[in-house]
Amino acid sequence: MSKPTKTIILSDRSNRHLRRWAKGRIAKTATPLPGGFWQVPVDDEIIARINELRNEGETDDQVIWRMMRESFSEGIEK
Repeated sequence: MSKPTKTIILSDRSNRHLRRWAKGRIAKTATPLPGGFWQVPVDDEIIARINELRNEGETDDQVIWRMMRESFSEGIEK
């Protein structure tokens, strides 16, 4: 992973699940925001992948949460 240069905004729920289940390194420099959200530093590769997977109108948090749900569902079906 390259050095984090951008940030995404995640809900507390997504941030907790991502930290629990992610296989890669996650920077421990997330900053809490009002309303139960987190500003999470990420590298350009992660931003590019989120944008690639984004449906129209989705936030970063919605993309991450949708992909986690789909991944878990695929694991259950196997």
